[in-house]
Amino acid sequence: YIPSQISDIAGLTGPLLAGAVINQPIVLSRGNALVSDAVGGASYTTAAGSNSGALGATYRHNFVATANACDLRLLFGNSINGETAGANAIVVRASVEYPLGTVWPVTFGGRSSVTIDADGLTTGDPVGIEIAKGDTVYIRTYVSVASLGQIWPLGMAVANGANEGVTFGADNTLSGSFVSGSFYGYSPLAVMGLANPRNQAVIALVGDSITSGVGETTHDLGYIVRGIANNAGYMRISKPGEYANQFVTVGNGFHLRRIRLLAGCTHAICAMGINDCNTNSLAQIKTDLQKVWNLLLQRGLKVWQTTITPRTTSTDAWVTTGAQTIWNATQSPIRIALNDWIRTLPGGLAGFFEAADLAETARNSGIWKAGYTGDGLHPSSTAALALAACIDMSKFVV
Repeated sequence: YIPSQISDIAGLTGPLLAGAVINQPIVLSRGNALVSDAVGGASYTTAAGSNSGALGATYRHNFVATANACDLRLLFGNSINGETAGANAIVVRASVEYPLGTVWPVTFGGRSSVTIDADGLTTGDPVGIEIAKGDTVYIRTYVSVASLGQIWPLGMAVANGANEGVTFGADNTLSGSFVSGSFYGYSPLAVMGLANPRNQAVIALVGDSITSGVGETTHDLGYIVRGIANNAGYMRISKPGEYANQFVTVGNGFHLRRIRLLAGCTHAICAMGINDCNTNSLAQIKTDLQKVWNLLLQRGLKVWQTTITPRTTSTDAWVTTGAQTIWNATQSPIRIALNDWIRTLPGGLAGFFEAADLAETARNSGIWKAGYTGDGLHPSSTAALALAACIDMSKFVV
């Protein structure tokens, strides 16, 4: 069962929310909430050029099949920066391109397009093709607005040199070329389908800019996604700059829109903590992390927490360890104590993943290994490849 409207998600009961067999899980990589930006019929420039006031754009994104699957269904939404309802309605058309150059139109209740109201979610009809695990599948998405000044949300990154791209002002869902670049685009929140075998893990990713892949040379990666390595579907609801205490504060609405996307997930990886260490006490961070874990546990997920990587300054752009200084003398002891606590497996956790030991010169040194960061906070691509080893995919059994 896959919800076709958000009202259906709200009504889910039984084994799906209990984390049992998922008949139609996320079967393509790169499930992402719309947390990047928004753009519309106004001046907007990307690495691929300007929309010049275009009322729409077609984006092409690539995905990798995480299972043998068929009958793909695309989930689309209309919220801005994760937790704000879209400013206006948008119209969406889409197609599945598999293999490259062969296009299969997506319909919505039999229609070629769908209007998604502000804050809406909708799912396309099944696309009756069969895909094999490890294959690359392309999704073409045309999104448009009714008039100048209206906007559409952005989320998943478009990567240069990956047969991805954008065309402003034209519906290229059935044919046409794209301009490559490196920027954010509009895309499905997730691609679901019938999987073989049926029991498939789907992992919720909850975190901040590190979980979002900031610091990498290519968008939409990060060490957790690299660790998953296309071996499971995932839904990433991480938001750059977010604190655990923001995420759990209902009055701020910091999780209400994103967390509804986790209905089909079976497990969760939480990587929050480094931002909280900047301003909050150890006791407060512990309380807030346990609230995050509880929100996930309430949805039937088994929860893992990562240990927290360091933050430093440098006089040689982090080329060496000797040129680094711990960023904040108050923050560092809190991070160390927080990691020691996570390693004790506090209540609610099924386990933890040891990212910090792989990032630091020694346990609790607070210093990045040479070349492992470009700004003192975010892992570089070199570091992300190394830290990916902490993600043990054998833990995600349905």
